[in-house]
Amino acid sequence: MKFKENPAALKGYKYKAGNMIMGAKGSGDRNTFDIEACSREIDRKIQDKMYEQPPLKTWGVFHGDRDANIAKQFTSTMDQCLQQFGYESTEPSIF
Repeated sequence: MKFKENPAALKGYKYKAGNMIMGAKGSGDRNTFDIEACSREIDRKIQDKMYEQPPLKTWGVFHGDRDANIAKQFTSTMDQCLQQFGYESTEPSIF
């Protein structure tokens, strides 16, 4: 296998990422922002309620016999994330 010093030039088009719309702020207006303009701080921008959050009422985690601890850790982490984002949920069924 041989590699060339200079990569091949390709023609292409970059599509704009667009805007992200999150949940309503205290004023009732939706929290919107340009994804490309906020790329360095997008992790902070998305820590808000989502645009629409249907409650997670009926859900479950399937795991094998040896993965019970991993499933428990997953559900614990998932619960922390759901609480942080104010997402309504119930405890999952474990199978």
